[in-house]
Parts: sequence; C-alpha cells; structure tokens
Amino acid sequence: MNYPRIRELRLLHNLKQEYVAEQLNISQPEYSRLENGRREPRVEDFQCLSRLYGVSPGTFIPNQEPSRSFAEPDTGNLPQPRNPTSHIPYWVGLLEHHQEIMNTLIKTQQRSEQLFDRLIKLLDHKEVS
Repeated sequence: MNYPRIRELRLLHNLKQEYVAEQLNISQPEYSRLENGRREPRVEDFQCLSRLYGVSPGTFIPNQEPSRSFAEPDTGNLPQPRNPTSHIPYWVGLLEHHQEIMNTLIKTQQRSEQLFDRLIKLLDHKEVS
C-alpha cells in the first residue's frame, strides 16, 4: 500500500530522507522504498513519524483527513525507547481517533432514524388525505 503523506510531510518540514531514516532506525534506501510504497511501514514507523511531525498516526492512512495531534511535535532526535509502555501514547491517540469515528457514526444513525420517522409520518398523512 502507498502512503503518500509520508513523503508530503517530509517535504513540508523540509527534511532529507537520510534524517527521517535515521529517526526510524533504518537505512536511507529502505526509507526511500517506504515512501515509494515498496516497503510496508511498521507500527513503530507510524509512531515515530507521528511524533516527528506532530500529527496523529491516522494522518498517514490514505483517504483520511488529517486529524489533530495527540502529542507535541518532537524537534530533536527521537530516541526509540524499548520498554513495554513506549506504545501507550500511540494506542491512546488511536483509541481517541476511533472514538471520534464511532461518535460520528452514532450521530449519523440517529439522524437517519429521525429522517426516516418523518418520512413515514408524511407518507401516512398523505394516505389518510
């Protein structure tokens, strides 16, 4: 799958592939393959990129509108912690994003039900007339 926002954000922040590759702990050619869709990103890649650019991980998913950041952008070197709690901010942000989607779906369903009820009432009223 291709993730065009990976490249777009790198260019927007005026960063070189070498720098971003270093932050991801991968080689520059491997990062180039990631940008061109010939290498599938890992969860850790999305987490690191979201911290680097100050966006939510969902920003990188194609056909999604960028959403607010759940973390402050990190302007320095991004260490890669290797403890069990290092992924908590990613999962919290992802959970918040999914909760927003679910709330929108629930509101849409409720509105659809209201409109359907109005339509039924209008049709019943016309049959009586």
